[in-house]
Amino acid sequence: MNKAGRIIGLEPSNFVNLAVEIFTFHATARLSRVCESPTLMKAYRVSGIAPFGSMRQEFSLDLPASDAADAEHRTYSIMGSRHKANRRSIEIKSVSEIDPRTSTEPRIMDHFREDIAAAGGAIAAVDEEE
Repeated sequence: MNKAGRIIGLEPSNFVNLAVEIFTFHATARLSRVCESPTLMKAYRVSGIAPFGSMRQEFSLDLPASDAADAEHRTYSIMGSRHKANRRSIEIKSVSEIDPRTSTEPRIMDHFREDIAAAGGAIAAVDEEE
């Protein structure tokens, strides 16, 4: 190094090019790990009890996830973000895989749009007997 703090033999333009190449490599590697293939995702229905304001209420949430553990994690994340509920205060009673065509949740309909269209459209929910 010389007095200016530059490494001798390394031009500033070469350093910038090297930094850009390293950043691009790490950014693509990170994105490939974070973004999952849509074919690996399944639709899950998570139901349980969570605090909403001053009282605890039952909830049911349909969401795309890679497996049941991922569906639980996403539920904790969504409920904590929307309602400021701690993971300890959210009680998950069931996690079940569902057919995406039976859900009316926009998140599911958007994620499985092609699959729903290829299967002939959404399936109407069964009406309860009166």
